[in-house]
Amino acid sequence: YGSGKTRLALNWVVSLLADDASVSVLVLEDTEAAYAYKIMAIKFNLESWLIEKQKVVGRSAFVAEHGVETAQRVDEARLWFRSQKPKQSIIDGGAKINIFSFDKAKAILQEEAECYVRTHIMVDYAQAWPGDVTQQEKQGFGLREVTSRYNVGLLLLSQKPNSAIDADPQPGVL
Repeated sequence: YGSGKTRLALNWVVSLLADDASVSVLVLEDTEAAYAYKIMAIKFNLESWLIEKQKVVGRSAFVAEHGVETAQRVDEARLWFRSQKPKQSIIDGGAKINIFSFDKAKAILQEEAECYVRTHIMVDYAQAWPGDVTQQEKQGFGLREVTSRYNVGLLLLSQKPNSAIDADPQPGVL
């Protein structure tokens, strides 16, 4: 926890978008807005709370507190993010389907890959999908099926609890 997995992965997302890739991000840990703010912040070297704050307090109050230059950078970040919309999507727990069910999440990832011709998929917090080792192995093979069928790169983030770090690895679990 707190080692920077999400930050590193979102840096890759920003780089991929700059290279004209098409990316879907499945968020099992936070909200679409939080990830959008983080992506904008990375691209424009801002703190994500500044982007959120300008939205909450309004531009004039934000300018009075943080200055015109910072407000302009936040505006640029928002414009850039909107311009990336055809090339990216962020799907969180507010989706119309239950993304916390692996089978339903897999279906939406397949739809994203096929309908929006995604080149990359990022899943953050894969351990949110419940299951024992056998179920997790099936999930892993299910994701491999999506990547091979649609020729997409997959970035899957998960974490082991600190208490399990020294335990012997289970077969089929990375």
